[in-house]
Amino acid sequence: MSKATVKEVKSGDTLVVMGVPKGGPPPEKEIRLSSLIAPRIAMKSLTKEVADEPYGYEAREFLRKKLVGKPVEFKVDYQFQGKDYATVSFEGNSISYELLKAGFAKVKSNPNPPNAPDYEQLKATQEEAEAAKVGIFSEDAAGHVRTITWTSSNPDFAKSFVEKHKGKKLPA
Repeated sequence: MSKATVKEVKSGDTLVVMGVPKGGPPPEKEIRLSSLIAPRIAMKSLTKEVADEPYGYEAREFLRKKLVGKPVEFKVDYQFQGKDYATVSFEGNSISYELLKAGFAKVKSNPNPPNAPDYEQLKATQEEAEAAKVGIFSEDAAGHVRTITWTSSNPDFAKSFVEKHKGKKLPA
């Protein structure tokens, strides 16, 4: 198992970890949780816009509050399409099981390798969350989607904002 500090939580199943600096900036690694799929969070780029999936924001925040700035242990289980998939532990507990118990992720449906070494146990934990109807398995899951208004797609907003606040100090 490798040790690192969580620098960033990109989504409910993707983390950026950093090691100890050795004569320069610390090495960073983006890892995904083995065999898990968390709901996606909203994003907008110049070419596409993606809405939140139910519990996507909650899944990311669950990990962010728990892990950012904290030491974790991880082991890369496999690589797929150039991405590293790992088992991540915090304070001796697998983060994957915690996400599944809260209903913030699903186990990928393809049981064929590559997979997490504990794939069957992950599936059993997901079944418990489904039976308890928590998180993405709850009856009101659709109500857990943020409504986001993207101001970047409205050029008039930027102009009016600048005119309104020009020369004024704004709280950071």
